[in-house]
Amino acid sequence: MTYSSNVSGLNNTMSSIDMIGKNLSNIETTGFKTELLPFCDLFPNTYEKNLEIGMGSMKGKKYYNFDKGYMFKTNRTLDSAIYTNGFFRLQNVGDEILYSKDGHFLLDKEYNLVNKKGFYVTGYDLTKKKLDFQNPHPINLSKKIKITGEPTTVISISTQINSSDIVKFRHDFDPYNSLTYNRMIPISAYDDTGGKYDINLYFVKKTPSIWKIHPVLQNHRVYNKEFLVQFDTNSGKILSKSYQDIIFNKFGESENRKISIDLKNIICKNFDNNSINYPVSYKINGKPSTSITKLSLNKYGMLSGLYDDGSTIMLSQLALTDFPNYSHLVPMGTGFWMYFDEDPEQEKGIIGPPGTGNFGTIKTGEIEGSNVNPERELINMIMAQKNFEALKQSIKSQNEMDHTLINSI
Repeated sequence: MTYSSNVSGLNNTMSSIDMIGKNLSNIETTGFKTELLPFCDLFPNTYEKNLEIGMGSMKGKKYYNFDKGYMFKTNRTLDSAIYTNGFFRLQNVGDEILYSKDGHFLLDKEYNLVNKKGFYVTGYDLTKKKLDFQNPHPINLSKKIKITGEPTTVISISTQINSSDIVKFRHDFDPYNSLTYNRMIPISAYDDTGGKYDINLYFVKKTPSIWKIHPVLQNHRVYNKEFLVQFDTNSGKILSKSYQDIIFNKFGESENRKISIDLKNIICKNFDNNSINYPVSYKINGKPSTSITKLSLNKYGMLSGLYDDGSTIMLSQLALTDFPNYSHLVPMGTGFWMYFDEDPEQEKGIIGPPGTGNFGTIKTGEIEGSNVNPERELINMIMAQKNFEALKQSIKSQNEMDHTLINSI
């Protein structure tokens, strides 16, 4: 064995020991994939005639074992593990696309869904009507953490009032005096910020077919304090305009607002009970302001929010990417990969949501750990160290033989 073969063997063994040390040091690194380094013999060829058989070995191209790592539970809502195929698709601050098996996710101060390095997790906005599954974007929940309410503009009431009720003509209307009205219908509505306020409609009988309605709004000034409605004496249906507008503004504000009261489903007829005992129902538009109290992620990577009004809204969905050839994946830090080939500007992976095509599903509350096998790596380390010692001894012996030969001349 020549010096050159021993030296190349030593260098390659050192590279192997370094690689094994790197693998062992990343046993606890989530999403880490075992690094492998092949070696091949050097043989003479027509282009390198100075090489001789037995001259040594050379390192091959590094590659990685992309088998699934062990899964461990974290019980965190946003932690995600991919069962079988796919990588999480991430975007760094330089808009570069990276891939990882590490699904330890959280929300940053701007409510971006990010990983532990601050890279943006990409996906799809499920609140939009049309989704482009080939063009995912960073997931941001800033506009979804709190949803601003919408004001009530229409109230539709269904009930009956008794045409035989006592006529209230002896006193002026007073909402604090029940002797001045026949019936009060309480309604809850929403302002332009989604806050709730009360509207009370007081019904005052003037004749069997003519009634006066007084709207009173909590913390609001009402400009049209009353309106008359007339009913058909036979059918009991309303004869006057069925939609009546309430013009008002909030105390301390100058802008006027309007709510339309739909009265067409109010019937005025003679029946046994007085008006106050007849059931009432109403419908309103608008909605309250609401905030997320809990986030959840399902096996298809769909992120939903439970809001404090009891509603659940599908917000976003994770995007996964897989590749027909993993040899083009280049490590960009521990547990992160970038795809390179002849056209580095073009993403060659297959993109889509979890659970579709060949993509795996998501297991929440878990993270994929390293796939390093410590027993195998320790055995490889022992073998590499023994090989290193043997090569060292071979060089020493070769040196002693050369020294003896030189001295004998």
